[in-house]
Amino acid sequence: MNNFSEEYIRNEIGKVMHPTINSNLVELGIVKNIEIKPGRVIITMALPFAEVPDSIRNYLEDNLREAIEEVDAAVDIQTEIMSKAELKKFLALEKEHWKHVA
Repeated sequence: MNNFSEEYIRNEIGKVMHPTINSNLVELGIVKNIEIKPGRVIITMALPFAEVPDSIRNYLEDNLREAIEEVDAAVDIQTEIMSKAELKKFLALEKEHWKHVA
């Protein structure tokens, strides 16, 4: 697929769920920005803490890439740390949607 829109990318990425929180990465504020350039999709991913283990960071990045793998473009994922306001919202959603294991 060569022609794709930000709306299409956002919709596909919106299906990527967090592994331990019953919400998708867009709702949680982890996917912060999507930028489309010729032949490239740039996703800015905001992490709640600098200490997020590489295994979790890689898991999230891999799932974002898989969600839009049919797009014929390079996918670059940039990471940053959430602001205090973003972190507050994330933590509230985490508490509300935490997956309870029986």
